[in-house]
Amino acid sequence: RYDTLYHYFNIHMADNAYINLSIIKMNLKKFDEAIVILKKGLKESPANSDLNNNLGYAYYSTAKYDSALYAFSKAIEYQPNSASYYTNRGLTKYSLKDFKGALADYSRVLAIDPNSAGPWYNSGNTKIMLNDFEGAISDLSTAIKINPKWGDAYFHRGIAYSRLYKQTESKEDLNRALELGYKGND
Repeated sequence: RYDTLYHYFNIHMADNAYINLSIIKMNLKKFDEAIVILKKGLKESPANSDLNNNLGYAYYSTAKYDSALYAFSKAIEYQPNSASYYTNRGLTKYSLKDFKGALADYSRVLAIDPNSAGPWYNSGNTKIMLNDFEGAISDLSTAIKINPKWGDAYFHRGIAYSRLYKQTESKEDLNRALELGYKGND
């Protein structure tokens, strides 16, 4: 029994070392170095969802979206109820212009965590890309209800309103976005 616990402890400590070192490298914007570290950790513990997720993040940060998608999918395979892993994969699919796939992942996030503004915002933005402006308005309205000071959500809802020729609502939301500090990064 002691040998089993000792072995588990050593593996767990090694995994944490790879994760922590990769986070340091990513904070320093040394994503390629983080990728090397995470791949080494995954050779030892291929089923570690955190290692896979961090690898996905490092790939995503270097615009290697296909590799990021694979890593995030592996993380989900090993921990299928993680809202953050589905969010990360959804953002990657969005970057790959797989809007239907992104929306499916955001729907999964909302099933896990319906009280967070972020997934509603992501879903709303994705629905804009799919020309589902009514759906986008609904989702972005929910994001705003949860976080009424989120200028980006007002901005995107204003865009959705404008696509439906609801200029009064659009103007109100775009002005509110500016009041809240929206800088026009989109």
